[in-house]
Amino acid sequence: MKYINPVYIALVRNGRRDLANKWFKEFQNFYHPIAAAGLRKIIYNTVSEKDERLIQMSMESMRLGRVIA
Repeated sequence: MKYINPVYIALVRNGRRDLANKWFKEFQNFYHPIAAAGLRKIIYNTVSEKDERLIQMSMESMRLGRVIA
């Protein structure tokens, strides 16, 4: 985890979550289960504040039946 986590963190932070996901799916059988769990958290639960705001706005607009342009 000491060496692999920074790689995935850098991918996610630099907008390459798709590549992180691809690599994880390709190599997850090689990772220790604890390392794999940590990587899943990095890849699937990491959301920037900007993205979080966009998600919240989108959910609120759907709830209210509005469309965000």
